[in-house]
Amino acid sequence: MQIISSLTHASSDKSSTMRHYVTDELSVRLASVTDMPRIWPIWRQIVACGETHPYPRDSNQTDAIALWFKPPLSAVYIAEQAGEVVAAMQTKPMRYGNGDHIANFDLMVSARHRSQGIGRTLSTYVIDATRRDGYAAMEAYAVVESNVQAVRLWRSLGFQILATVPAAFRHPTFGLVAVHHMHMPL
Repeated sequence: MQIISSLTHASSDKSSTMRHYVTDELSVRLASVTDMPRIWPIWRQIVACGETHPYPRDSNQTDAIALWFKPPLSAVYIAEQAGEVVAAMQTKPMRYGNGDHIANFDLMVSARHRSQGIGRTLSTYVIDATRRDGYAAMEAYAVVESNVQAVRLWRSLGFQILATVPAAFRHPTFGLVAVHHMHMPL
């Protein structure tokens, strides 16, 4: 990957230099709410199927903006390929106040672009950005157990399963399935 530009991103009292990474085929950068119309097709596709994320399946674009761009200290990153947004990832403090040193995250990759390393590239970038922002660790508190690709990705990047909560997610095909609480120190 090469760095092609940089910008300053400030969150609370944390400040880091965010870089725009590019490979021959993929560009990764910090997004803004103006990118939501390009993120929306992925967000809608994934949320509507109801297999991997706990958001309401009938969420609209306004809901998506509120969930991803409005939380305090939220940051959204996108991966673009040939000018198309193919993946997006959000980070925010897991908690506020004395728990704001742990980042929570959410990744979505377009169905057409899975199993191509895009999720790994975007996640690696976001992990580095989160580390630069001064977070001590990252956690996902609801990785759906039946989402084997996500569990495999997070484990390969160094996340450990801290706990498994049985029957915590209503999967449209499998019924009630477990979710993993996953953690990685930064």
